[in-house]
Amino acid sequence: MRMAPASRHSLHPRQTRSNNMYICPHCQQAGISYFNKWWSCSSKPATCTFCGELSYVTALVSNSIFSVGILTLVATLTFAFTEKSKLVAIAGLIATIVCYAYLWHIAPLHPTSAKQSASATSFSWGMLLIIGITALLK
Repeated sequence: MRMAPASRHSLHPRQTRSNNMYICPHCQQAGISYFNKWWSCSSKPATCTFCGELSYVTALVSNSIFSVGILTLVATLTFAFTEKSKLVAIAGLIATIVCYAYLWHIAPLHPTSAKQSASATSFSWGMLLIIGITALLK
């Protein structure tokens, strides 16, 4: 897979400063927005505005980012309540938000296809159905 060259004006190899879009793993163009990247998963991938191909952030990475955010928030709020300091609580909240946003910024996008996405969606609905039936039987 060919990577786009990083220029001296780039914030990260996967983002350009001019339009705040991320590099599509299919066409290597900056065609995926931050929100679409953040919202993407295997069953609902982001669509490139240039080539129309699909890509997503893996569940492992997504869940890890969420876990780090929660752990950071709990640790800073625990410390803030221990020290009885609103300043520490506010600083911890800001640090958590910045950390969460940065981790999503550097999260890699993986290419996928419409067929794989449909398969992931079917699997998700199937698992939800099994969980629902199990819950009703108890």
